[in-house]
Amino acid sequence: MSVGLNGQIEPAAVDAKRTQPWVHAEGAREPELVEGEAGIQLLCTVVFTKWESHRKEPPLPNSDPKKLPYYNAYEDRYRRVYAQGVDFWTAHPEEISDTTESLDTFLKKSPQPDPLILECGCGEGHLAEHLIKKGFRYIGVDISPSGIKKAMARTYQLDAKTKPNFLIANTTALDLIEDASVDIIIDHYHFHMLVTDNDRQSYLKEANRVLRSEGLAYFRENLQAKNAMQSVASFDEYLAITSSDFTIEEDREAWQDGKAVRIKLPRVPARANSLKGYISELETAGFEVYCAKATGSTCVIHARKAD
Repeated sequence: MSVGLNGQIEPAAVDAKRTQPWVHAEGAREPELVEGEAGIQLLCTVVFTKWESHRKEPPLPNSDPKKLPYYNAYEDRYRRVYAQGVDFWTAHPEEISDTTESLDTFLKKSPQPDPLILECGCGEGHLAEHLIKKGFRYIGVDISPSGIKKAMARTYQLDAKTKPNFLIANTTALDLIEDASVDIIIDHYHFHMLVTDNDRQSYLKEANRVLRSEGLAYFRENLQAKNAMQSVASFDEYLAITSSDFTIEEDREAWQDGKAVRIKLPRVPARANSLKGYISELETAGFEVYCAKATGSTCVIHARKAD
């Protein structure tokens, strides 16, 4: 399977086991959960009418938690959030409005009249909803089945000229997306969740690969102004450097029905960089940074694919 030039998923021969865990609109084609070498890919090309809570959750790419990559901690986080009665982990109204305003400013500079956007680490789809409402062609990728399920539920009723596609996949290996096939990449607090050198480099290499010539990239990340990690060869080394315990639950603030609520969550692995450090990583991967701004503990970087 691959993403065609129109942004729609094009089926191809895949030797994989298929399951059908969702209810679909009558007469619509069932979405596919494809479990293959690249993990589980969810192809969303239909409009859903409802979800059945008794259906089992989408399986993780590897059923043994001890063998899962560290970044599957976000799937665990989503499930913990929902178990505590919160519909969406990302729901702070000021955070969402601040991001969408920043993103809108960035998108005005797109040289393409009808760009195809790929969001890496799309999570529960709050930016997908915003972008689809504005008429953009959209593909969302996340390794979390629970996050993708929420994103689909959030966007299925939107009046979109081109139906969005969502992939459950590892962003360090975007095998289903063709070279030079997307116009814009959006990364909203995703890059800094990759902690090893190899994962970070692989992700940026893939992002650069799928961008068309002079395609644009938007990064919004947490900032580590001082003492940023210079090199991390493995997750074990990351644990040794940080001395972190990701099993201890801490008080966190979430939002439900427009109100702040307190929940318990363990921390998840993250590796923020300095602004200079992020720029260096992007330039090494073949990006040209043309705008970078740090505000408090956050930075926003605009880049393009270098010739």
